[in-house]
Amino acid sequence: MSFMLLQTPDPRTLREALPDFTKTSHIFLPINDCRNVNEAEGGTHWSLLLVSVVDGIAFHYDSLPPGNGEEALQATLKLSSLLNKRLRFINLEDSPVQENSSDCGVFVCLHMRQLLLKRLLMANSSEKISMSLGGMKVNANSGRKEIVRIIERFRKKGERRRSYVPTFIFTPLVCVCSLLLLVTALALPVLPLFLFPNSDLSARIRTRAWADVVLARLSSIVTAMSLPTDAHHQIKEFVLRFVGDINWQPNAS
Repeated sequence: MSFMLLQTPDPRTLREALPDFTKTSHIFLPINDCRNVNEAEGGTHWSLLLVSVVDGIAFHYDSLPPGNGEEALQATLKLSSLLNKRLRFINLEDSPVQENSSDCGVFVCLHMRQLLLKRLLMANSSEKISMSLGGMKVNANSGRKEIVRIIERFRKKGERRRSYVPTFIFTPLVCVCSLLLLVTALALPVLPLFLFPNSDLSARIRTRAWADVVLARLSSIVTAMSLPTDAHHQIKEFVLRFVGDINWQPNAS
């Protein structure tokens, strides 16, 4: 979002593409120094801009100063135009500083968590909150491991959902299709008995030989369905009872 703001001459044109901020109290906005729109993973540094919409203040946390100071200021001006609200930019120089050139992304994540969980969500609405992170100890290695654990937890949760939903949808579908197939196979051979009870075809169907043929075909259909053993036996028992209830006649000589 910050990159889109910085690359758009009039940020007000982005209102339809962005969330509605009218009822938002705070905005967490990671800032990157990439300026090439054709570079998918451009830039060399990340920092955090926390905008208090209700107070009209934008706090900038940079773990490698001066870093993204200019980009954060420009993003604040663009966001001010987007929100149609004056925003005062404050660069917090007492922010924790990283010890190398590769921990900036982890620092942004840990800063966001600290500010959200330990400051904003812990305070009363009428209480003044210190937005400074001065003195905060940041362990980038532990932060990386925690991020990996969180990603892994969500990955496993997603796998459980994917494995559950198809089963929930597919199993009833198989049962319905199997039942329709069984009813069709069961009804077609004996349908003339009910539509034309006095016809020659009905008389032929009532013979025991025809009953044996029908039962054999239905048994093969039930077997081909690959149903669970209990369901297989229950369906077969139902077929036997149905066939047995018909008034079969001795075989014609």
